Amino acid sequence: HTFANAGTEDLWRAFEDASGKSVQAMMKNWTAKPGYPYLTIEEKKRGLELRQQRFFGGAKELRASRDTTLWNIPLGIEGDSAGRVMKKKVELLPPASGVATNVLSGAKFNHGETGLFRVKYPSAWYPLLERRLGEGAFEPPDRLGLLRDMFALAESGVLPVTQALSALSAYKQENEYHVWSIVSAGISQIGNLLFHTPHYEAYRTFARGMFADISRKIGWEKHFGERHTDTMLRTLA
Repeated sequence: HTFANAGTEDLWRAFEDASGKSVQAMMKNWTAKPGYPYLTIEEKKRGLELRQQRFFGGAKELRASRDTTLWNIPLGIEGDSAGRVMKKKVELLPPASGVATNVLSGAKFNHGETGLFRVKYPSAWYPLLERRLGEGAFEPPDRLGLLRDMFALAESGVLPVTQALSALSAYKQENEYHVWSIVSAGISQIGNLLFHTPHYEAYRTFARGMFADISRKIGWEKHFGERHTDTMLRTLA
C-alpha cells in the first residue's frame, strides 16, 4: 500500500495472509459496530451454556436495547481444581450462544484480560473465584478484570451489588496500584450512592477497613528504589 490509502479490510487481509486465520470474519463486528459484549455463563447438564449480548453501563439502557450484534469472542479459559491448573485454551464463541465442556468450576474466562468483553459467572462460582483470589491464583490483569467486571455488571443491573462488595474481602492483601484503583473507584461509586442515607457512616467504616492494611504497609514516607506505582498507591490509600 505504498503511496496509497489502506482501509481496515486491507489490514485484516494482511493479517490473514500472515496467519492463515479468518481474521476478517472474526473482526468485522468488532470494528464496524458500536459497543462490546458481555458473556453470561450458566451451568447446565450438558456443560456450560454461554450466551452473549451487548453490554450497556446502565440498567435502563440494557433493558431498552434491541441490539442483536454478535461478536466472535476469544474465550481464553483457565481454571483450577484441587491444585490442578487447566491447560489454557482459546476458543471462539459461536454466534449468540454455545456450550463449553470439560471446564472446571471456578475457571477464569478471558484469561490475561486479552479480550474486550465482560463475564458474568454462575452464582456458585463467585465464592470459588474469591477463594482463588485469596490464594494468589491470579496475576494482576486477572485480579483487576474480575473486580472491574463485577462492579460494571452491578452498575448495569446484571449482578447484585452485594456480590461485588463481597469480593472485596479477597483484595485486602493486594499490592498492585492498578488493581487498587479499581477497588477505590468501585467503593467510591457506591459511597456516592449511599451519601445522605442512614447506611453511609457504616459504609465509610467498611471502606476505611479495606485500606487499613495497605496503608500501614505502604507507609507515609517514600522509600528509596520503590516503584512509581507504589508512590501512586500511597496517594490512593
